[in-house]
Amino acid sequence: MLKIGFVDLDTSHPGSWLKILKERNDVEVVACWDGGTVYEEGYAEKFARENGIPKVCKTLEEMVNLVDVAFIQSCNWDLHLERALPFINAGKGVFIDKPIVGNMKDLFRLLELERHGAKIIGGSSLRYAQEIESFKSEDRGDILSVFASTSNDSFNYGIHGIEMFQGLLGVGVHSVRYLGSNISDLFYIDYKNGIQVILQLKSPTHHFYMTVTTTKGIYTINVDSSKIYRPLLDKVISYFKDEEPFPFTLEELLESIKIALACRYSKIYGVRVFLEELPLDDPGFDGDRFAKEYRLLKLRTKK
Repeated sequence: MLKIGFVDLDTSHPGSWLKILKERNDVEVVACWDGGTVYEEGYAEKFARENGIPKVCKTLEEMVNLVDVAFIQSCNWDLHLERALPFINAGKGVFIDKPIVGNMKDLFRLLELERHGAKIIGGSSLRYAQEIESFKSEDRGDILSVFASTSNDSFNYGIHGIEMFQGLLGVGVHSVRYLGSNISDLFYIDYKNGIQVILQLKSPTHHFYMTVTTTKGIYTINVDSSKIYRPLLDKVISYFKDEEPFPFTLEELLESIKIALACRYSKIYGVRVFLEELPLDDPGFDGDRFAKEYRLLKLRTKK
């Protein structure tokens, strides 16, 4: 039995994922902890009571000895590394929800920890969408270009769009260039193998969508967001049970963060950004600011 602990309950993911995990007889969410970024004191107890989680921990250190794997689900990505470290130091597995981190400093710290034996994965469920897997299983010819589009903000939600096209194309992005804005933002992304991607962020309608041009035709992929969690969780559980390797290495997963950072940098400075030349001191995306805005949105929604 794989024992899982939920760290931070900020988003809809803990509740949605728990429903799927409860359908399995080989895993159990045995503990939870919440740092109060979004919800008031006492929310973790309420969440645990309503969802049948046996233990609410007062500290992360208390959770470490109870679990095999920690799911880090903070909406503030700047807290992800801090939240993960007690489990990594204890040799436990860690899954970090999207976006994994928001700057180059944290990105390289995670890679360093992995090189010293830490078992870390994470990211967006869009990378493993059934529609993408189905497309890859069929003979549609060689992919020449992709238009990928998603909605809402540029990073917390925009990372879905990036991981979506990386689920189809894999890694190997060469550079990013900002093209312009008209409500949404457009970016030109080129792969080292010649594949071209136009990425649309902040579209005003909610969707996960791609148009794919191949040597055999033009195809569309419209991902059903109600079915995206199960494929991810199946792969995560299989990995932490040592049943099969995860489809992407941590370094490959983190390329999506580099792409997002390159998009940000290119938009600010109006230059083409090569992933291999991203400034290490770039501040990246502000997780604290986003978390405060996210909390206010949650509070307004509840009224």
